[in-house]
Amino acid sequence: MFHARRKDDDSGWMSLSDMMTVLMVLFLIISVTIAVSATTSLQNMRSLVYYITEQEQILCEELEQNLQSEFQERDLQVECNPIRIIFTNPNYEFAKNSDTLTPAFERALSIFFPIYLDTIDRSELRDLIDEIRIEGHTDSDGDYIYNMSLSQDRARNVLSFAINLPKLNSTDQYFQWSRSLLTANGLSFSRRLNQDGKVMEFPYTGVENKDRSRRVEVKLRTKSKELLMALQNQI
Repeated sequence: MFHARRKDDDSGWMSLSDMMTVLMVLFLIISVTIAVSATTSLQNMRSLVYYITEQEQILCEELEQNLQSEFQERDLQVECNPIRIIFTNPNYEFAKNSDTLTPAFERALSIFFPIYLDTIDRSELRDLIDEIRIEGHTDSDGDYIYNMSLSQDRARNVLSFAINLPKLNSTDQYFQWSRSLLTANGLSFSRRLNQDGKVMEFPYTGVENKDRSRRVEVKLRTKSKELLMALQNQI
């Protein structure tokens, strides 16, 4: 009986050992599955970032090329990451405390927007465009809130002029799509420019170019952040 009880005890310990082995294997399988899933999602995120970055660069270069046919270097500047159009011709600048577009700026906008929107429409990024943001800016003279209102009026007047252009005001589906993306945003003097035309960072050291600070820029925003967040939630 001594030997029989010993045999039963050994069998019990063997069963527990086997059970632990099975659990360890299951845990390993689950860990590997999670790791593979996370790796796949990470690869998808990297692929998406690469694709959007590559397409933004292509679009930026196409915009620069297409706009060069109608504008000189002194008229506007095309920057990438993010895609940003800066109007640099002194004849396009707003007068102090004014939101009125100059005749020269209106002529430029009537040429600019059809080229700009048509180039976007033909790009691979068309369906990933979230916003075409018209940003109004002021110089640093005066109250911040007053300048916020002034910069908003400048952006809104450019937007109003743009959507009332014959092409954008048509019933064509393409231009209706374009209009749905246009927004007007005032930034007061938070993005004032220095003498080299670069945005001044807080605490705003250097000398401001107040004439150039009174301007409007057009910035393109994609849905990249939303897409990356959607992929991340799948991990």
